Amino acid sequence: TTAIVVSYYWHFVDVVWIGLFFAIYGLR
Repeated sequence: TTAIVVSYYWHFVDVVWIGLFFAIYGLR
């Protein structure tokens, strides 16, 4: 269903943001 796709999409977005945050924080 659409709800499942949206749920997976937001989990993916969360993982991407966490990865970017750690990358930026680690490179400072």
